[in-house]
Amino acid sequence: MNIKNFEKNIEQKILTRGLDYYKSGYIDSIEYDNDEDEWIAEVSGSDDYTVTVKLAENGDITASYCDCPYDYGVYCKHQAAVFYSLRKIWEDILEKAVAKDNYIPPKSQPAKMKFEDIVKKAEKDNLVSFLLAYSKKNKQFKNDFMLAFSDKFIDKTDILDYARNLIKLSINKFSRGRFIEYYETEDALEGAEKVLDIAEEKGADNLFISANLCVILLEEMVKLADKCEDVVSVHAVIASTIICLEDMFEFVDEDSVDLEKTFDLIMGYVYDSSLCKVNSEWLEDILFIFVPFCHIKYIREKIENYLLLWHTESKSSSYDQKRLQAIQHEIIANTSGEDEARKFIEDNVETSDDFREKAINFAIADKNYEKAVKLCLDGEIKDARYPGLISKWKNLRYKIYEDTGNTADQKKLAYEFTIDGKFDYYIKLRNLYAESEEDTGEWYQIFEDILASVTAPYPKNIYTQILIYENMKPELLDYCKERSSFIADYYTYLLPDYESEVSEIFAEYLRQKANQASARSQYREVCNLIKKYITACGRSNAVKLVKEFKLLYAKRPAFVDELERV
Repeated sequence: MNIKNFEKNIEQKILTRGLDYYKSGYIDSIEYDNDEDEWIAEVSGSDDYTVTVKLAENGDITASYCDCPYDYGVYCKHQAAVFYSLRKIWEDILEKAVAKDNYIPPKSQPAKMKFEDIVKKAEKDNLVSFLLAYSKKNKQFKNDFMLAFSDKFIDKTDILDYARNLIKLSINKFSRGRFIEYYETEDALEGAEKVLDIAEEKGADNLFISANLCVILLEEMVKLADKCEDVVSVHAVIASTIICLEDMFEFVDEDSVDLEKTFDLIMGYVYDSSLCKVNSEWLEDILFIFVPFCHIKYIREKIENYLLLWHTESKSSSYDQKRLQAIQHEIIANTSGEDEARKFIEDNVETSDDFREKAINFAIADKNYEKAVKLCLDGEIKDARYPGLISKWKNLRYKIYEDTGNTADQKKLAYEFTIDGKFDYYIKLRNLYAESEEDTGEWYQIFEDILASVTAPYPKNIYTQILIYENMKPELLDYCKERSSFIADYYTYLLPDYESEVSEIFAEYLRQKANQASARSQYREVCNLIKKYITACGRSNAVKLVKEFKLLYAKRPAFVDELERV
């Protein structure tokens, strides 16, 4: 890529933004470093970034790097801006030197005075005049400035207006009545990020103002999510805003005059907002913030009324309902004690698998094993459609049988798990039968039943695990003969007893893979398997196979190239 026509190698959207940065004066400085033989530029924007560029004598860009976080392409807008600037330098100075055949690298420029130094040395009246004039040309700067300093000079409520304006200003800059593209989202969120910083700073000093800023953020971000491609980044701001609220209330004095009105502000937003439609968990996270304050009657009653309303009127999922009950449980635990909290859990085991699990553990702790087993069995029936939950209840039931020494039921349940493909329970089952000589004869019949079950209608993964564990090499060899692809995984268990058979199966598998391969990535896969084949069957066998493939696939140069590397 050459500095004269770098545009050919960069996406148009990046070029457009880079040109805008260049023309708008975002390149604060650009200097040549003799020691490193590279150009170093400082570029401002949502943050300050450094771009380094190496240029050859003919103008080729041999290296370029920016320390910004952009990772959606080779070049970012900051690099593009610097390329435009470098081309101007090149055309004005360097190209003339090259044309005269006396190219001399530019000398390092003397260090420029830093922006901070200039501001500090500027006379107050001149600085004020400049700020007033500049604010008329740049509305965003005016909003930034007002938001940063307005709390010292104006009514507190004005901060909220300026905060909302700042958020909208950076959004509108990119939306312009249309969908905001993925690459534009970071800049569109710049105003929101600044407001979030202010909310975090003010949290300790002014709870109500900070909470208002958070509500504004949530309102604007929910609206933005509908017209933005990068929804993940928008949701990240929402999550950060909720964390800001959590941090705010962590150290709030219960006697604070702002607590009640701040609670009403947030609950009013929760009740009226569409936040739930975006992600119901955010609403629940907000409700959890106030659980520690639920010993205050006003707060508890309002949250409980809200939970009741949500439960009866909303079309929330069973997962949402479970989360609501978790909030109710926390409220009871914080206000009524452990006994009431436990009773609430046991009264609601049918609607929450988390509560059922807690109730089972309570019963185990109380050594009420009959109750614990019944809760497990009831869960297995109720959650018959959910394999994960059935497995959870069976695991707990097995633990109860272990704790109580109930060997007979352990065997039954371990057999069920084994048939379902859980190898760890096969080991448990085998050990249970090995504990008694009387069970030895019965075990052989059980073992035959297991093999028949895990191979019908087709072998499960546990089948090969059992064969390996029991050292059943002939059966494992037969398995690999029928399914040659498994030889690469199981050859170590078959050697040295079946060297010739392993070599034959492995070679046939490689021939199949080579025949199917049609792209370089697939050729590499074949070659990696050949390396395994060398380990399994020796280099001489592999050499023969490689020669065979080179002749057979001579018209596939990429394949031959990869074979040369084996």
